[in-house]
Amino acid sequence: MPSLIGTEQNQVPTNAMLGSSAYMPYEQVLTSGAGITVLASASTTDIGTTASNVVQITGTTTITALGNAAAGAERTVIFTGALTLTHNATSLILPSAANITTAAGDAAKFVSLGSGNWDCVSYQAAVGQVATQAEAQAGTSNSTLMTPLRVGQAITATAIPFASNTSLAQIHAITLSF
Repeated sequence: MPSLIGTEQNQVPTNAMLGSSAYMPYEQVLTSGAGITVLASASTTDIGTTASNVVQITGTTTITALGNAAAGAERTVIFTGALTLTHNATSLILPSAANITTAAGDAAKFVSLGSGNWDCVSYQAAVGQVATQAEAQAGTSNSTLMTPLRVGQAITATAIPFASNTSLAQIHAITLSF
């Protein structure tokens, strides 16, 4: 899981901290057992009636609604796997007005608008897997992350070697293909 130490946006309050400005990384909340409600995904996954403001959602069922809660109620939701959150302009407002496919470790903050309507005010995708040296040098994956070390290895592996006596005209004549 990613380390989200830093800002309030990337952290969630524990039940003991609600109403205060104290926050902790969500992975610490998950391991501390600090008032987390675990719900299985369902078409309507009712986060509104949970006793906790931190909800962990398991399963892969598409979610189209989040249940009822008083306007202004907030829930931080942590997903354990892949499912689809279905955007609805009234009842499940998602960033970019588009459906979201979740991944393990993704977190979202929802605010109730009342009457079963929810607004996703922030969504934090989990950090993906870092590329291996072979993946970086091959340059064939768009789904792995590149660290500065891997970028350097990729450049070194694909760089065109030049002799010290290579002229500028010779360099300009090289055609790069990707």
